[in-house]
Amino acid sequence: PGEHSLGRPYQLGHHEHTDSPDMADKIELDVREGDWIVMGSDGLFDNLGESQIAERLLSAHLRMQVDGQLARASCGWAARTLLADAFEASRSRDGVTPFSIAATEELDLAYSGGKQDDITVLVGIVEQGHDELSLGNFRGDTIDFA
Repeated sequence: PGEHSLGRPYQLGHHEHTDSPDMADKIELDVREGDWIVMGSDGLFDNLGESQIAERLLSAHLRMQVDGQLARASCGWAARTLLADAFEASRSRDGVTPFSIAATEELDLAYSGGKQDDITVLVGIVEQGHDELSLGNFRGDTIDFA
């Protein structure tokens, strides 16, 4: 999802050969207060798997519960940690990453290591809004590292 083919993600831009926002994947999810939301670029998801991301969110949640950190601080810690993990994995030459698994399957060759790319991460926690659960009080941090 979100790419033409392996390593060719959709690109928005100002010239005629860029992709249209209408090509983006659109999803709706039911969320509850306390749910964690992670948004990121392909630089994050090509280099970290779901279980690695979930482990970091669990650590951030425990920091919030045990250390009494505010949601914003926990989200910031999670975003910075995910970014550092993804950056480290992107520079790996022999690690197993979502990109290396996809490249091995799609290209029918043994590929190992990460995919160097820009990495953007946003982490937030759903909080109670005025009338309903909303992202109106979305707490998070965004870090862009190229």
